[in-house]
Amino acid sequence: MLVTYVYQADDGIPPSPTKSPQKGKHAPPPSDVKSFSFWALVPLGTVVQRPQGDARRAAAASTAST
Repeated sequence: MLVTYVYQADDGIPPSPTKSPQKGKHAPPPSDVKSFSFWALVPLGTVVQRPQGDARRAAAASTAST
């Protein structure tokens, strides 16, 4: 399964809380959107071969009686 995590990066320098905004200057551009992807293996169990013909009926009868 491919897992992708998308987030906004805060790579910029944060504004100083002690300085007032300068007039005529625009706000800094919005943070970049970044993504991180990786593959994950999810075990779902073992695949077994189904019984064929009479063996299938015998298996069904034995499970029904228990």
